[in-house]
Amino acid sequence: HENAYQGEEAPQGARRGALREWAYREAQEALLGSWQRWWAAHAQDAFDKYHPGYFGKVGMRHFHYKKNPYHCPTVNIDKIWSMVGLEERKAFAKKTDGTVPLIDVTEFGFFKVIGKGKLPQQPIAVKAKLFSKQAEEKIKAAGGVCILRA
Repeated sequence: HENAYQGEEAPQGARRGALREWAYREAQEALLGSWQRWWAAHAQDAFDKYHPGYFGKVGMRHFHYKKNPYHCPTVNIDKIWSMVGLEERKAFAKKTDGTVPLIDVTEFGFFKVIGKGKLPQQPIAVKAKLFSKQAEEKIKAAGGVCILRA
């Protein structure tokens, strides 16, 4: 093996080929730098291939967005009778004087009634802040009424 420090005496503790290793490491770091520069320019392209639409902006900005005005928990009409209970439902089914149960869904934490599911053919009065068109049609088809509340 030749001495890495050609023409001069190696410093105390220096290994043979240390300069060659240092030069190799410098070259590798230079290549790594160019790879990092390439990746900085092309990483978004590679990511965008499998995750289209991840980068960029969509929609309008809403400054000082407050969640409370948009808070509107919903309930489907197929869950409304579960708020009354089976015994009470049977009791109202036996009545012939025309009284129907009044269910205020806001007392159960819901603001809007939406029309998913089927409603049994038993009249019911539902009180809510909002009703979807389908929910209103299905409640009225069952002989019930929709009551709006503030």
